[in-house]
Amino acid sequence: MTGEFKRQKRKYSKNGCVECKRRKVKCDESKPMCWQCAHLSKECVYKTKEFQFLVSGVEGGLKRHTDDKRSDGPFKKKRPKNNIKIDDDNDLNALLNDALVFANDLFSRMGDNGISSDSVVVPVFDKWEEIELALSNVERSELEYLKVFYEKVSYWLMPLAYSPDSNICNHILFHHLIRANQKNEGNRERSFLQSSMVSISAKYMYNVHGNEKDNTVRRLFLKKALQQLYQEFESLSQESMGLAQIDSLNLCVLMLTLDSSTFGTQEWKYHLRGAKNLLLKYHYNHNDMENKTDTLTDTKNMDHMDTRLLHERTVALARNWFSAIAIVAYIAKDSHFFNESEMEEMLSMGSTEDSSTSVLLKDMGFITEDCQYNIFLGYSKEGLELLKVVMRSMDSDISKRGYGYDEDNDNFLRVCSLLQKSREFTFHANVYGRVSDEAVKSLVYTNNSKDAASIVFYKQNAYSLYDTIQQVHLEVLFVKFLTKSVKLDESCTLVQNSCKRAWKMVEWMFSDCDLTVTEINAFIEKIELGEIQNYSTLKQKLTFDLVSRCIISPLQQDFRLMMFQTGMVLCAGKLTSFDPHSLRLVRCKILAYFLAMADNLGTESARTSMEYLIRKWYPNANRGVIASSLQSTPDNDALPFS
Repeated sequence: MTGEFKRQKRKYSKNGCVECKRRKVKCDESKPMCWQCAHLSKECVYKTKEFQFLVSGVEGGLKRHTDDKRSDGPFKKKRPKNNIKIDDDNDLNALLNDALVFANDLFSRMGDNGISSDSVVVPVFDKWEEIELALSNVERSELEYLKVFYEKVSYWLMPLAYSPDSNICNHILFHHLIRANQKNEGNRERSFLQSSMVSISAKYMYNVHGNEKDNTVRRLFLKKALQQLYQEFESLSQESMGLAQIDSLNLCVLMLTLDSSTFGTQEWKYHLRGAKNLLLKYHYNHNDMENKTDTLTDTKNMDHMDTRLLHERTVALARNWFSAIAIVAYIAKDSHFFNESEMEEMLSMGSTEDSSTSVLLKDMGFITEDCQYNIFLGYSKEGLELLKVVMRSMDSDISKRGYGYDEDNDNFLRVCSLLQKSREFTFHANVYGRVSDEAVKSLVYTNNSKDAASIVFYKQNAYSLYDTIQQVHLEVLFVKFLTKSVKLDESCTLVQNSCKRAWKMVEWMFSDCDLTVTEINAFIEKIELGEIQNYSTLKQKLTFDLVSRCIISPLQQDFRLMMFQTGMVLCAGKLTSFDPHSLRLVRCKILAYFLAMADNLGTESARTSMEYLIRKWYPNANRGVIASSLQSTPDNDALPFS
């Protein structure tokens, strides 16, 4: 990878309490309890001695304890007990948070231990049957969940992949699993990455089918993942960390961050910062290694995946994966995880055709052959430039100083210029998503064609997914800029026009909607009266199949819908410039979209998004106990990602 991250100073207090240090937040050092701990109802303890990570069955998850008799560093050899208590989401949240803290502690010690490479050779695979054979020593029950990951959950990572077999995320993750199982043959308790993948697959199954058995498996393997993390690195002070171990650790942390993104709290911010710290430390320790990397190995004629190539692909996946989460966090939640140099480094990967990074990303299927469209992120090259400018404007004094600062309109005009340039980009010639007849003639639709991911064919028409995603992202960025940097009201014409354009781009997805006026009014009236406030009450009160009645059949169970979620949340929440009947119909279609996401794709965040939109649309509809419970949840509670 090219470029370097600028090393940042720690912003939290060296003398702060244990809890604030653990969360990597600034402690005000108030005694006997700091503000952070008082606000979050946490135990506040000030300690100066080095403390040890131990797994213990305590209320609220895991805690860290001192050990004055310790002689071999903070990771004393002690087998963790299988007694972690997980009763609710608070316990899960504490567990995930501790996993990130532990992972960062491990990386903090990397400089003293060095990096080694293993000699395990893994055959290249093209289908699940080959993976299943390579993982023959894995328990059948785990294999079933890993198959679910391969066929379904991998689309959570890369919704625009055109098949599980071609999804590079599957190739990378399962290569690491096969390596771990071959290296530790006979010891099935070592693959923390495998346990995290089983856990998130069980989460998907529970969300789609509602079987409590899957929820139990999810919790069990989440707990198991952390125990295996400890077991894997318990002798860290005596041996160096292997390259494959570090790669797996990065992927596992991102998996845990993805898993925690839908909690109805702000905890995901701590998790994402932890993932960023981990990724930056990874970058520092591998910079010399990356500079020494030879030309990429061509794997098309190889029988096995080269160790160096697998490492490079893992790094590329981790960086793009983190960037995708961070972009959503910025757009949806005003949360910043990049400084300017980091932003340039992370969002400019693969921007030139002749760079080694571009060759790698094209080979992975992350960017198109001409480097003009990032398939992983859903932005054109120009769109990413607009994203960087808008993000900078949010971080700069422009937004902080308010009116009058950009008095020559330089920043405003630059954003408008980039917006117009980005709007002119087309992957397929189209008008509001519908591909022109001439362009359709040039398309050859086969199950194995890469065009299959970019196009939806329906009733003699073709619609461009890539272009629709890009244009929705552009309008969301402009709305963000107008409301946050320029500080325009949501009701102003500029904001409403962009929200309407975003809706016009996706409206083809609902072209078969056949809801009657009576059905629309009866449904919306239940929302206005407070009878429907969230996903669960909507499922109880809905008297017809909203999804099949609104969304065209090819998309009802299509993971590519995930690429629109942030835009749907932000633009749909602000869109008001329709006549009353049209607005009611639009809102029915939007709720159908999120219902499809929740029921068919297993995305927990779709449920949170539905509740947020209902509160946003009808703030005075819910009264009494219902209103107070809803209002206790902040608007920016969960991250719309999984």
